Amino acid sequence: MAINEEKLEAVKRICSKLKIPIKEFKSLLEKYNEKIDEINERTVKFMKEFILPKATNINGILYYELNADDRAILEGYKKKGEKELEDAFPELKEIMDDLNLFRGDINIDKYL
Repeated sequence: MAINEEKLEAVKRICSKLKIPIKEFKSLLEKYNEKIDEINERTVKFMKEFILPKATNINGILYYELNADDRAILEGYKKKGEKELEDAFPELKEIMDDLNLFRGDINIDKYL
């Protein structure tokens, strides 16, 4: 994990607010990211099973026409995932802005 000045300051604020050492923050961050991966895996599984078959392939690019039900279900997955994170890591609610600096891009290939 590359640490730039902004992330270093965020780590200091997080550790201060949570009253934990940096090593414990690293462990907490790993567990948090594992939970995010678990949530993303379920969402991608749904998309592969129910959204992908609705895609149209045009010149190798998949296009989707999501209906209101599809959008509502995806929004439900998002809300459920956010609730799971809040329930699993209630102590992180106060430091979410700083924590978001450590979220990586989703590697969709990981779930394919």
